Amino acid sequence: MWAPTTEEKYGVAIYNFESKKKECLDLEIGDAVQIVEQCQGWYRGLKFHNKTKKGIFPASYISVRPCTVDHSGTFETVVPSQDPTVRELTFVIREWHIIWKQYHLKSENMKFFTLQREIYDLLDYRKNLLSETLTNDQVRDLKCEATSAVNNINQRHNLDLIPWKEGEPVDPETISPVELYSILKKASQLPRTMSSLRPTMKVVGSHRHSGLFSHHILLTIKSFPFTLEEETETYFSIYSTSGTQSKFISERFVIRRNKSGHAVDKSLPQSALFVDLNNADMEQELYLVAHLHRIGRLLQKDKEKKNLPSDYRRPFACAILSLKDLLLSGNQQETSRHSMKLQMLEREGDFSQLHETLIRKHNIKSGAAGQFDQGLVVELKKYGGNLDHVKKTDPFLLNTKNVAETRKLGFPDIILPGDVRNDLYITLNSGEFNERDKKTTGKNVEVLLSVIDQAGNLMKGTICHGTGRSAMLDEYRTFVYYHSNSPQWLETIKVSVPMEKFPECHIRFEFRHCSNTNPSTTRKPFSFSFMRLADFDGTIVKDSSYELVLYKCEDVSKLKDVGYYLKNLVSYMTEEKIDARYTDNHSLLKRNPRDKCFIETKLCSTKLTQNRDLLNLLQWRNHPKDVLKILDKLHNLPTLEIVKLLQDILDALFSMFSEDSARQNSHHIFQSLVYIFELLTDKKYEHFQTVMTTYLEHHFSASLVYKDLLECIKSKIETISKAGNQEQLQSIFKVLEYIFKFVVRSMDLFRQTPGVGNVQEEFKQQLTSVISSMQGALNLNVPNNPQIARTQVILLDHFSKTFDDLMIVLPQKDLAQMISTLLGNMREQLNPDVSRTKLQCLHTSIANQKLFSDPGARNALLPVCMGQLKHFFIHRTQLDLCASILSDVLLALHEHVDDSKDHIKKLVMALVDPVLTTVKAMDMCRISYPLGEMVSNFISMLKLMDESHYKDMLSGYPSEDMLKTFLIQMLVVFQGLVKKEIFPAGWRDMRMVTNGVILNTTQYLSQTLTDTFRTYFEKQLWSQYFHLAVQFVTQPSLQLESLPKAKQERILERYNDMRVPMGYETVSMWESLGDKKIFFIPVMVGRFLELTMVPQSEVREATLPVFYDMMECEYSYQGNFKQVESELIDKLDILIGENKGDQEYTKLFNIKLLEKVKSKSSYLGLDAERFVNSVTKLLERLMDYRNVTSLDDEMNVKDKKMTCTMNLLNFYKSDINRKEMHIRYIYKLADLHLSVHNYTEAAFTLVCHAEMLNWTNEVLPAERYGLYDYEIEAEWKRKEKLYDRIIEYFDKGKTWEYAIPYCKELVQLYETKLYDYKKLSGLLKTEARFYSHILDEVRLESEFYRVGFYGMTFPSFIRNKIFVYRGLPLEKLGTFRQRLQAEYPGSKVMSTNSLPEDSITEGDQQYIQICNVKPMSKEILIDGFRSPTNKIKSFYKFNDVDCFTYDRPFHDGVKDSKNEFKTLCLERTHLQTVNKLPGILRWFEVSRLDIQKLSPIETAIDTMTIKNEELKGVVDKYKTNQEQNLNPLTMRLNGIIDAAVNGGISNYQEAFFTSDFAIENPECAGDIVDLKQLFLYQIKLLEQALNIHGKLAPDNVKPLHDRLVELFADMKSGFDDQGSPDARNMSLPRNMPVPVPTAGELLLPDISDESAKSSSSVSPVSSLSSRSSIYNEVTGSSEESLNLPRGRPATFRSARPKLLGSLPNVQRHMSLTFKDVKITKHLNDKSTSDSNLAVKAKEKEGLRQSPGIERRLTHAAFPSQQPPPLSPKMHRQFSTPHIHANVNTTPLRPAPPIPRRANTPDAKNDDNMLKNGNRSSTTSSGSTSSDPEIPNKGISTTSSGSTSSDPEIPNKGIQESADSVPPELPKKLDRKISKGVISPGIMPPLPPRASVVKLKPLPKPPEEYDDQLDTERALSVSCEPDPSPLVPSSSDIENETVEELTNVEDNTETPGEKRALSVHERISLLNYKSTTKVPPLPAKPVQKRQKKYIEWIFIIRQE
Repeated sequence: MWAPTTEEKYGVAIYNFESKKKECLDLEIGDAVQIVEQCQGWYRGLKFHNKTKKGIFPASYISVRPCTVDHSGTFETVVPSQDPTVRELTFVIREWHIIWKQYHLKSENMKFFTLQREIYDLLDYRKNLLSETLTNDQVRDLKCEATSAVNNINQRHNLDLIPWKEGEPVDPETISPVELYSILKKASQLPRTMSSLRPTMKVVGSHRHSGLFSHHILLTIKSFPFTLEEETETYFSIYSTSGTQSKFISERFVIRRNKSGHAVDKSLPQSALFVDLNNADMEQELYLVAHLHRIGRLLQKDKEKKNLPSDYRRPFACAILSLKDLLLSGNQQETSRHSMKLQMLEREGDFSQLHETLIRKHNIKSGAAGQFDQGLVVELKKYGGNLDHVKKTDPFLLNTKNVAETRKLGFPDIILPGDVRNDLYITLNSGEFNERDKKTTGKNVEVLLSVIDQAGNLMKGTICHGTGRSAMLDEYRTFVYYHSNSPQWLETIKVSVPMEKFPECHIRFEFRHCSNTNPSTTRKPFSFSFMRLADFDGTIVKDSSYELVLYKCEDVSKLKDVGYYLKNLVSYMTEEKIDARYTDNHSLLKRNPRDKCFIETKLCSTKLTQNRDLLNLLQWRNHPKDVLKILDKLHNLPTLEIVKLLQDILDALFSMFSEDSARQNSHHIFQSLVYIFELLTDKKYEHFQTVMTTYLEHHFSASLVYKDLLECIKSKIETISKAGNQEQLQSIFKVLEYIFKFVVRSMDLFRQTPGVGNVQEEFKQQLTSVISSMQGALNLNVPNNPQIARTQVILLDHFSKTFDDLMIVLPQKDLAQMISTLLGNMREQLNPDVSRTKLQCLHTSIANQKLFSDPGARNALLPVCMGQLKHFFIHRTQLDLCASILSDVLLALHEHVDDSKDHIKKLVMALVDPVLTTVKAMDMCRISYPLGEMVSNFISMLKLMDESHYKDMLSGYPSEDMLKTFLIQMLVVFQGLVKKEIFPAGWRDMRMVTNGVILNTTQYLSQTLTDTFRTYFEKQLWSQYFHLAVQFVTQPSLQLESLPKAKQERILERYNDMRVPMGYETVSMWESLGDKKIFFIPVMVGRFLELTMVPQSEVREATLPVFYDMMECEYSYQGNFKQVESELIDKLDILIGENKGDQEYTKLFNIKLLEKVKSKSSYLGLDAERFVNSVTKLLERLMDYRNVTSLDDEMNVKDKKMTCTMNLLNFYKSDINRKEMHIRYIYKLADLHLSVHNYTEAAFTLVCHAEMLNWTNEVLPAERYGLYDYEIEAEWKRKEKLYDRIIEYFDKGKTWEYAIPYCKELVQLYETKLYDYKKLSGLLKTEARFYSHILDEVRLESEFYRVGFYGMTFPSFIRNKIFVYRGLPLEKLGTFRQRLQAEYPGSKVMSTNSLPEDSITEGDQQYIQICNVKPMSKEILIDGFRSPTNKIKSFYKFNDVDCFTYDRPFHDGVKDSKNEFKTLCLERTHLQTVNKLPGILRWFEVSRLDIQKLSPIETAIDTMTIKNEELKGVVDKYKTNQEQNLNPLTMRLNGIIDAAVNGGISNYQEAFFTSDFAIENPECAGDIVDLKQLFLYQIKLLEQALNIHGKLAPDNVKPLHDRLVELFADMKSGFDDQGSPDARNMSLPRNMPVPVPTAGELLLPDISDESAKSSSSVSPVSSLSSRSSIYNEVTGSSEESLNLPRGRPATFRSARPKLLGSLPNVQRHMSLTFKDVKITKHLNDKSTSDSNLAVKAKEKEGLRQSPGIERRLTHAAFPSQQPPPLSPKMHRQFSTPHIHANVNTTPLRPAPPIPRRANTPDAKNDDNMLKNGNRSSTTSSGSTSSDPEIPNKGISTTSSGSTSSDPEIPNKGIQESADSVPPELPKKLDRKISKGVISPGIMPPLPPRASVVKLKPLPKPPEEYDDQLDTERALSVSCEPDPSPLVPSSSDIENETVEELTNVEDNTETPGEKRALSVHERISLLNYKSTTKVPPLPAKPVQKRQKKYIEWIFIIRQE
């Protein structure tokens, strides 16, 4: 049993689960699911991201997670118990994933890969947060980093910002709107240039050093691949080349290696951390320099000598490494490995400058000789931030055994009081030693450095030559240059001596010569020198370069008396001699003048100084009487020295306050303190403020100094009125914050002193006295002294910074009272700067949460605050500061809302009106700043209010007028907030919170409207309310439908859909109006229409009945609802164009209003129903128009736009008669035509407007329609302009026949009305030019196509409708099809021409049916002296037509295998369009469709008629112009006379000229005569053609002509003198042509083949269907004569062919209704009785003898030569639905179903067959083209090679006919097959250039064939064209390949059965003759006949 879960409510899928069962819920890894029930290891639940489907899934596939459940039960809500930040990051990742895919689909690769990287980074953040391995500080930092980066990226991708607070997401509903505004504003101000979530520089540091940057570089030695057989020492240091002087900036780090290259002492660190590099250092060119010293003998070759020292340090090599890449890298703590190649010494003396040489070579990218192949391998890592914090983040750095801390040579940027340092750096630069005995070799000098105290004792452990050593050295020896008297050591050592010993010590330098030959003289001293660490006045030796004085000393014992040389000798050359005792004559140690030594010193000490005045200040007690002098000299001290010794200086100054001896100088001491504090405010030393803070907290101890400080402050404030000391006062007031810090600290220390009692009150009084003095100083009014105002500003500004410190010793309430007294008693008329500073002080007190959170403090401060804010809001000054103050007040009240109801009430009563007025004024004045903050304040204030507050606020207005003004103002402000973009685009949460407050407030205000202003009616107030309601519901931020589903659910969960309650509230308010509704009609119709179009079903259903209410209201007052109707229609056009509304809205509009209209209570009647249906129809058309215009593909939607535009303009004209809307869309349609150069259609479109105008003087207003701009003018002028444009467009479209009537009309205007002969002259010239163009210009006629659109997914304006399209000039079927498919890319082209089934018309797939149709030009009788020329007549064959036709051949009954013509019929379809073409569109819908059947003899007559007309056209062409090419005439004659077609005329004779046929078909007697007459007429035409051909034929064509004449003579011999067939010779010559129609299947040719393009445009419809004659009905005696040009345009285009009567032989009329198209079919009934046949024969005979009947053919409207008289049976007519002949005929046998194509994987094979099988039009006589001008580029099939008669069968190879049983194969054909001349098979018409046919193994043919074929044998037949003129020349032939395709099964057969070949199919290759002798297939015995048929299919592909 399924049971509800109790604990398992939420889980995550850990496996994929897929199931085909509908009750299961498919899962993917990571899907979050809500579990509802469980049962035996299964869960039932739903997915979090798709809660629409509930299903079951295995419990083992789910990892259950903790969660919280709200509202347990049916509507429970499950919230995962997950970190909010992690949950928010998950939502962000899902949102980004959607956009990421969109970037991929749009091919925006850069954005795609950028966002992909950012998603991966965010996943890393999420993974780290879920790992639970980080500390709380790390988690906090990681959250802050991730959240700030998320908003940064959201901004760049135009997504919504997420409100975060300290790395945690906040709920916008629970925080104040002010705080939400602040959070979003801060997030939007983040830099938007980051390309990744990873920051460019990760700065970590303690809270005290936030904003400061210290940098550290970690060096780790990874490899030392050198073995020198001696120990080595390598010194690493950082070298800077920037600036004027290159120098080392760090201490040295040393490592020592043994002979094998391993560490001598593995306990020593192998890594160094170079610390305290500042930002300036990081911008320099820094290098890591390594100096390698070997330790051993002086010379390596002396290593075998004994008794010689082996501890000399000798220079060996150097290496450098640029740190540029490391410094520029933004990645912190990223390790990089490098190799430092060592450079050997070439000259030992260059060792000190070797690193500089390498750096120069490195910069010019040149190598250095002597480099080792291998180098030192080191790793570098960069850290940023405070050193202590860095060590905490990386525990490796904490262990000193691992890392040696290597300091910078100098102070870091920050020196904390606890950072005690007393280091003296001594750099031994160089020396110069001259030999007295003039030795040629130099000395090997080694210098020994040691620190000696004044007693001569060695100070042990005071020297450090590099970090990385276990202990400091007692002595230090420099390295030794070999034989160098000018050594350059450049070695730096650090001397660290205790501070108390520092003045007593000195450094002694002993210079020794190192011998490599005499062990007794090695390291023998020859000189010494010394350097005192402190001067005689107690100051430390200054930083400088010194030249030491060297003294001769070969006996070290002489140096034991240190007092002597310290007292009597100078140490360096510039040292002053005090008396004569320092002369060399009295010295026991003689100076060595030739020897020199140069050193540099640098002191880094926080306790010792090199300045005498500073030393006197620190030791002021030694000189108590000189305190004033000492204080005065403080201002002249170096500022760096002051900040370095800040703690000691402050101790000295505060000690002066405490002792009476110096207290009398308290003002001077105070001024010195002010100077130091002011120094710390300088940006250069602002980072030392933390030093003072540390001192104040941990080292300050003067507990009574506060009294003196307060007294000094008060005395200084009281002197503000003196103009001379303003600068001094300003400097004091600038450091008031620091002074009060010491005041408060001193008071706090004194208060903690035991036994002092309560000193709080005394301090309060003293502080009150200071504030009182301050108040007097601030109220001082000196308008002419800006310096005093400046002093006041500084005083008030810096006093506000003392509040935090004063709260340490004062209660919040007392301090707030003091502040309130100070600010409240300040006068209002103050200097603007002082006023602003007063507000800033008030802001500081309010913003201080600790102060304002106290209720007593709020009580004290709020009155002053509200008074000041109200004053400034009213005067519109200091708005930005006032907004900030109000924000802090509202934020504090929101946090303490429970105990602040009275405060809220006071605030609302005081500030709502001023704030509302200010917001409105700022909005109207377009003041952008601080509008957002003011709006957030206003919203926060309203959100704090409850019902009681609203009542108090609204009841506070004494009169209704004041209340009305307030409400209108409130509603107007709300409209502005809703309508305008007050907040940035990504602040969705801010908008939603604002909307929630507006909704809540509006609900309170609506009650006031109904209670107060329904009786006291105010239209403006109600109108503003409705405007607000509509704007609120329709605002973009509430339209959630455009958002992703997850985003929608999130917003609905948090805010609900606020459109619904506002919609219901609006309807309720409308209903409450009662009889006042009429005041809002029709004003509110458009607004409510916009409201109802919101895409929210509940809102629509609630608001749509309002329209019926409006109709009823207007009807009750006016008796109609015309205003509602008119306004609704006008606004619909605008709103739909603004992309409002949808199809669902259209349906709901119709349903809801019809329900109301048809309800029993409705009294509106049919007019209302008509109105609803009319609006619904308009909605559908407007939706179609909008959908089309919104498409991106501008080129492929022009046709759709035109159709929709025409539908709209027709609707506005016919349905609702809106003239202005009709005209607007006329010009829209004209613009569309012009954009695609449809000039003729554009002209006809403008005619629609021109016909609405008259030739009057009525003045028309100015109007603008798209590109057309009309000014105020008379009506005739506007019509004249339109005519000019119409004529211009007809001229551009080359349809001059249409332009001439308008020219004539303008001629009449200019001649008879305006008498403007100048215009008349120009117009007549234009008209004459048009006539000339008609005769001379070549015009490319367009073809016409029938197009059907089937499928429910097509737009409604074309769905399941048929159209006739007028193609572009020279546009063939293939091109036209491609154009349509580009317009409808998802559609499929149907391969048949039959009507579609319901599954197609009602399905979702789009199908397009395309075929050629032939226009049926209107028959016009000639009423003139002679017939017009063909040039004139040709225009009317393709223009001004609305009737079209196309044919489809089929077999009626069982096909005769020996003579197909007995059963070959035509199904002729007649189409009529709603308008003529060309017109305002290039296509029109078919309004009527008639299907007519032609019997076999009628088909034969029709075919012969076409052929005769074609031949006559060719003859007439050569009669008029004999200069043209003779080839078309030759091909035409050859095709008719010598064509090898199906037995020639004998088949026709056998079919129709027999007595049996005449007896069986007595009604066809006239048809027989007609057919005979056509044969005779053809003979006459052939005679004329042969005569012309004989005259024009050149000599090389004469043999062919003679052959044609001979054949023609044989042809004539078959006829008697009367024109009837000769009974003695019924069998005519074989080559006599028999015109037979080919297939009418809808197949598409290969448009890529040029020969196909040049062939007849009717392809793939057969040549018969493309050239079918159309027979028009003669109605009475009314006839139209041809008058060119014809009258007015309307009359000219009004003629329509009349479709009357039916064929006499039609008995039954079957009517099919397909949507709006009427389809009629005429079916013959073969079961006609003899009596009926007799009746029909009589009727036929009577019709033949009627004198009033005249024969007319559509395609020959102007015959120049009439054929012999024919019988009346030749009249072919349209059949109308209401006229039928009561004659029974034989019913038509239906064609078999479409055979299924077997083993065909796709349609490619079909396409190939199409491309190769239909490249030329096929004529019945076997000729290639119907047009004599088209060369014979293709091999045409014969009449027996026609395609299937079934309309369902695609023409993809010749298909089976309607026969169900295959006919026998004729003997002749069978023999040809057996000889290999042709192959049996279903063969499409061969391509025009096929020359090679390969026959592959053929399937076994049916057994009834006489000769059997060997199906297992492959035949290769090389064929060539027949040399007759029927085929092209051999030069035009290219190789083609005929490949066998798989068999095609017939769906009508039983499984496994095959159908047999038709005669058409077997004759298809008769025009080819084999050039290769193929042996005949062996005959096989005839077997018993089977019911299986063999199908032979070939596909022709071009190689």
